[in-house]
Amino acid sequence: MEIPKSDALIFDGFGTLFDLSSASPAFERILPGRGLEVLNWWRAKQLAYTRQCIVTRRYQNLSELMMRALEDVCKHFRVEISPEMRTTLCAQYLTLTAFPEVPDVLNILRKDHKLILLSHGTQAMLDGVVAHNQLTPLLDAVLSVDAVRAYKPESKAYELARERLNLPASSCVYIGGNPFDIAGAKGFGMKTIWLHRGMPPMALMNLIADESIGSLKDLLPHGCLID
Repeated sequence: MEIPKSDALIFDGFGTLFDLSSASPAFERILPGRGLEVLNWWRAKQLAYTRQCIVTRRYQNLSELMMRALEDVCKHFRVEISPEMRTTLCAQYLTLTAFPEVPDVLNILRKDHKLILLSHGTQAMLDGVVAHNQLTPLLDAVLSVDAVRAYKPESKAYELARERLNLPASSCVYIGGNPFDIAGAKGFGMKTIWLHRGMPPMALMNLIADESIGSLKDLLPHGCLID
């Protein structure tokens, strides 16, 4: 595909650049054989809490929501998790593995675009996982919505990136996998690309996503190949 005309690409973090499933081994220690299920359930609960923050207008950062979601994990799966283990599980976000194509794709795209990471994670969390994957030199900025205390799809989250870039929204492309975030970026005036990574088709996505891709490799110019 051809990237919509733009000066900057804004990436979501978890699930877009960083593979959440890479944390599943730690969750196997809680419930052997069901680690990925527990991880996915925990992640879904975190996202539900971010929506609650938006509706109630009572912001809590992602670190706090992660701990609340772990309480729900204990109740839902009927397991006990020590305070030490809870800290260990939350720290998995610092060492998530980037999807294999990420470094090469970013290195190629940065020649023609400003590259921004915009995520719900706290600044410490984002700085940690970016450094862990040696992506710091490839990104022009790593931005946490914590700075404006507003989760996507609230407009303040996208304004944080637009202001840092000093560009109009129409010159920016938002890339991510969460339909709510895509809708928010579209409403803010950005161009949008939905990264579905093999997810089944979703109704109405064609109304909020200018393009859909299955891998970040699809962002590369025609004929540009990486392993």
